[in-house]
Amino acid sequence: MTAARNLEMTQHVGDNVTTIKEVIHDVDSNITTTKELTHDIDTNVTAIKEVIHDVDSNLDETKQLTYKVGDDIKVIEQVAHNIDHNVKATKDCTHYCCLIFSSTD
Repeated sequence: MTAARNLEMTQHVGDNVTTIKEVIHDVDSNITTTKELTHDIDTNVTAIKEVIHDVDSNLDETKQLTYKVGDDIKVIEQVAHNIDHNVKATKDCTHYCCLIFSSTD
């Protein structure tokens, strides 16, 4: 009976060892999966950083272009002011010339 009991206990221990091996295998699989997910997350974070860098670069470029447009607007305003001044001077001159020609008739 002792031999049968020992055989039964050995079988029970063997079953437990098999169960422990399966659990360890599952844990190893979960660790591998976690490593893969972590790698994917790292890759995504790197991609996000690159996109943010590109957005920052575009923002800087947009700011520079905005300043250039602002400068161009100032130049256009100055040219428009000069044109207005020249138109007024031309009107004054035309009016003065008309007065001279009408007084000589």
